Amino acid sequence: MTLVEVLAAVTCRGVRLVIAGGEMRARAPKGAVDEALRQGLAEHKQTIIETFGERPRPSSAPAPQLIRKRLTMKGAQQARGERRKPL
Repeated sequence: MTLVEVLAAVTCRGVRLVIAGGEMRARAPKGAVDEALRQGLAEHKQTIIETFGERPRPSSAPAPQLIRKRLTMKGAQQARGERRKPL
């Protein structure tokens, strides 16, 4: 089976792949994983782990604060680079 066929079979048969600690386990309804799917999973195991495995978590640095600034009409025009028109 190709990788695409393996992933399609996993999806259609209700199989959940759990990847943790660099290992992959399949949780599936009874009889959902036949020998062909088992071989396909074994053949493409490393690619599946690398593609769908654990991602590094973002650093614990705080998120940037949103700064809200009240703009007057004059301030908005200045922000856009517009100039006041003389009367």
